[in-house]
Amino acid sequence: MLSLVKNLKRLPILIKNKNLLNRVPNFPQLSVNIVFRPQFYFAHNPNQELFRNIDQQVAQALSAAAEGDFQYSLNQLQSALEVVRQKVGPKTDLEVFIQVGIAESYCGLQEYNKALESLGEASQLVSEGMKIEPYLTSRLARAYGLVYYELGQAEESVKWYQKALESVDKRKSPEDEEYYISKELGKAYARNNQFDKAHEVLKKAQDYYANRSYEFPDELEDTYQTLGQVYQFMGEWKKSFETYSKAVELITQSQGEGHPSLAKLYWGIGEAHLRQGEQNKALENYEKAHILFENYGDFPSLIDLNNDIGKVYLNTNPDKALSYFQKALEYGKKAYGEESPALIMTYSNLGTTLFQLDKIEDAKKYIEKAVRLGERAYGPNNPALIGCYNALGSIYSSQSPEKAIEYLKKAEAIQSGKITEENPENAKVFISLALIHSNKGDNDKAMEYFYKALDVLKTTATEDNPGFRYLYWNMASVLKQAGRHQGALDAFKKFVELQEKYEKVPIGEDVNNDLGYLCFQLQRYDEALEYFEKEQERLCALDKEDSVPEYASVIGNIGSIYRVKQNYPRATVYLESATKLFEKKKDEFPTETAAFFVELGKVYLETGDKAKSDELMNKAKDIFLSKYKK
Repeated sequence: MLSLVKNLKRLPILIKNKNLLNRVPNFPQLSVNIVFRPQFYFAHNPNQELFRNIDQQVAQALSAAAEGDFQYSLNQLQSALEVVRQKVGPKTDLEVFIQVGIAESYCGLQEYNKALESLGEASQLVSEGMKIEPYLTSRLARAYGLVYYELGQAEESVKWYQKALESVDKRKSPEDEEYYISKELGKAYARNNQFDKAHEVLKKAQDYYANRSYEFPDELEDTYQTLGQVYQFMGEWKKSFETYSKAVELITQSQGEGHPSLAKLYWGIGEAHLRQGEQNKALENYEKAHILFENYGDFPSLIDLNNDIGKVYLNTNPDKALSYFQKALEYGKKAYGEESPALIMTYSNLGTTLFQLDKIEDAKKYIEKAVRLGERAYGPNNPALIGCYNALGSIYSSQSPEKAIEYLKKAEAIQSGKITEENPENAKVFISLALIHSNKGDNDKAMEYFYKALDVLKTTATEDNPGFRYLYWNMASVLKQAGRHQGALDAFKKFVELQEKYEKVPIGEDVNNDLGYLCFQLQRYDEALEYFEKEQERLCALDKEDSVPEYASVIGNIGSIYRVKQNYPRATVYLESATKLFEKKKDEFPTETAAFFVELGKVYLETGDKAKSDELMNKAKDIFLSKYKK
């Protein structure tokens, strides 16, 4: 028996995107180790020189793959396959071995359909009755698990990794084989939202690798990283931090402070801080990860890390977010070139940010490129495209609602076709459809989609997921616009509850005013007064006592409530203050100015001063009509 590759240990090839659980589903989720384990034996052949040459060629391919040069690895393996077919003979176990390696190389290039084709050829050989080593059965199953994991088909990935693990039990294998596959199975369970099962198998791998950080630092990092994210999704934040921190401690002790495996752990710690609303601490740890990735020239990880940093700034500073997404694109071009599916996320993020900055045509260009790359790499019905279709739907929503619906329906079809793993981000498609139908005046259809989104979130996410807040805010706004005040109030209150609990930021102007308005419409005047007074306090703290229309509107609303409650002295004080502020800017805000003069006029009418009331009413009429005079 001759070993094809005698002395090579397992070679880790990192497709570096650590967010295997919580990545926006718009994009492909690339967060695994591709691992070639060339411990393969084939029958003795007298042509030893031939097999030494094959051995050398395959070894070069595996070494290239370990360095991230998947194209060279693919070329070498394809060349070796031709030699095997011509000089060893067709339909050999050696052909199966090389076909699996070719599939793994295609996976490294993110050409997953081609990877499946290669695995299909290997499986066909096995199905024809070829006897192969149990190790090769396991390797074939692991390769299928890997490809389906990358395609986002977590349930299928779990099935194949389970087959690989079963093969380990039936043979003598490397000591860590069972734990390595357990780690990969745990990641697939996690992506499939089976967190208890993920925790169970990952703990086995954790216990094994914790005592072998000198020998397997990359596997230790990957195991702890995944387990830390699983704890996050289970809501066990303390255990998540403890897991990341313990891994940092073990690797630092065994490998030193500059070991590259620490980078992804700092990244995970940053993500945990971010999930708890600690943005500055998150950015500090992201920076530590960035430095290590830079030191080792890890461009694939720098792509994803810059995308993550950009998302931190997206809502507060879109220009800064754009700069990080542009950095991600620069690293992507260095790593893969402009046409790689690895850049789908980056192109989509660039498009989303440019749309937010009202650069519509540029936004459309980037997202359409993301769609083109995604359809070419995965086909038109892959979950990786849901977010891209959703983004195009948002862009076209103001330009062409029908075209927007066309894209959003594509995303909906992928979800309803059950070909995607359940992911909370998929709720955004239903929310976008709801908003478009609302803009068309079909509020019943809008609510139908809102409830679909809510069903997705309830089955795929815990309440700390920001998707819930995004849903309740939009649902409340649509219900308010439709005049469904009680439903709107309930949705706004749910938004406030989650925002205060998980974002740990004060509620802003729009929410307090909306809550006050809805309570007023429902004749819950004391509650309305409470919300408007909260907004008054917030504005005073910002030194905005003279601002129009913000402060003037709030005190005017308070005055209106006191009028309804027949507390006329207080109503007079607040409404006179509001009208004085608005009168300074009556040309800019004629409708609002007139409305509060009417309110003040009602106070005087209800207190018996009709002359003063008429004077104020006439003044309101003149101000209101002035906006039509040119």
